[in-house]
Amino acid sequence: MFKTDKKYIRSFDLALSLIKEEVFYLTYDIDNQFFANIEDSIIDQGTFHVVLEITPILNGFKLKFDVKGSLELTCDISLERFIEEIEIDDYIIFQYGEKELNEHEHLMIINVNAPVINFSTYIYEQIAVNLPFKKVHPRLKNIENENEQEIVPFYSTHNFAESKEDDKIVDDTRWLALKNLKFEN
Repeated sequence: MFKTDKKYIRSFDLALSLIKEEVFYLTYDIDNQFFANIEDSIIDQGTFHVVLEITPILNGFKLKFDVKGSLELTCDISLERFIEEIEIDDYIIFQYGEKELNEHEHLMIINVNAPVINFSTYIYEQIAVNLPFKKVHPRLKNIENENEQEIVPFYSTHNFAESKEDDKIVDDTRWLALKNLKFEN
């Protein structure tokens, strides 16, 4: 069963009352403990330096992510573990509203009465979304590119529909009987 370290996760909390008129920054250094505390995490090992820039705007704030680090992935081809470097520069705009909505990747509506927002989920999602779709060990990347270049499309002027070669192949009398059946439409 999954157990989170609530004290650790609360370290990513920010009281919304602290967001005033000036821009301010939050800095986090996250490691394997962070990913271990995220339920159903697809990442188990990694280290990142995260800088969150919080800019107050009318009826909300803009959260800019500057994330740099590396994580350990498993190659889809060889199943070897390797280190992947990741850099993220993205943002989310948080607007205050009556109920929470998450219908757009760059716009979140949060409850105006919420006293605290926790950034751990947003940090995790930014990292997870920026994982490479195809995880290939660096030593295999050149080989993979060479193989892709060797794929040559097959074109033929031969009309397979008119081919009489199928008649030569049929030696089984059961197939001959089926072949001679005539269907009426």
